[in-house]
Amino acid sequence: MYLREFCKFFKNLLKYFTYTILTAASKMQPSQVMIMNIVLTAVGVVLGLFVNIRYKKMVELAEAEN
Repeated sequence: MYLREFCKFFKNLLKYFTYTILTAASKMQPSQVMIMNIVLTAVGVVLGLFVNIRYKKMVELAEAEN
């Protein structure tokens, strides 16, 4: 039950985030939109790396316990 509520919350959060980004992009020059896309992509890559590093550490700790 808790996971379902979290997924619903996350889905709504993504919807509002997407709306905000698209609204901001509609008021920008094309070069500014390109810079925003580069920045958002960089943030996504950094977050992805962070999650992967944390996951590897979690797996190593789980294997060390067994």
